[in-house]
Amino acid sequence: MISKFFEIVFYKNEHLPHLVGVKEGAYTAVLTFLRTGLKGLSVAALNASIVASLAHKVNSISTIYTLDVHKKYIQKDATDRVQVNIG
Repeated sequence: MISKFFEIVFYKNEHLPHLVGVKEGAYTAVLTFLRTGLKGLSVAALNASIVASLAHKVNSISTIYTLDVHKKYIQKDATDRVQVNIG
């Protein structure tokens, strides 16, 4: 809601005519209006969120493989320690 407010204010003042209705509006605004240090901080935060999301997906895939494939079909009598090592 606040971002839409700023978008409307900047658009009406003709500061951001190329950003209205564009999906990449926030990214373009970051590159246009932030100073060098804040641009780097924004990129670092974006990278951190991407890496965290990927780590979560890898952890989920590992769990699914261990419990649904390995324990059911490969080694049915696997102990918890073996499952941890496999996953």
